[in-house]
Amino acid sequence: MNSVAIVGNLTADPELRHTDSGAAVCSFTVAVNEKYKDKQETYWIDCVAWNKTAELLVQYFRKGNRIGVEGKLTTRTWEGKNGKVKSTEINVSNITFLNEKAKVAEAPANEAPVEIEDEDLPF
Repeated sequence: MNSVAIVGNLTADPELRHTDSGAAVCSFTVAVNEKYKDKQETYWIDCVAWNKTAELLVQYFRKGNRIGVEGKLTTRTWEGKNGKVKSTEINVSNITFLNEKAKVAEAPANEAPVEIEDEDLPF
């Protein structure tokens, strides 16, 4: 079985790009904190999302957002300038928006701010 689930924070705004065949792809990194006793360690996990998942990620997520990521662990190897390069990342199958408090959208001065609830998001 190859199944991975992590919860952490995006380290940068996700950016969408497209392959030569037109498929949407988004590579991003999630910082995952692990606390034990009086110490904390942070792991930086590389992830890649494809197609609609990549598009949703870029549309709704920003640097610092708490995110749940599910997928499978994959390893790629290629020839780099100094020989073989190996990269291990999560190939994402599902993302979950986990911010505790909904963001408040900008509203005109004479109107109250509009709260955006997680249920209003399409995922």
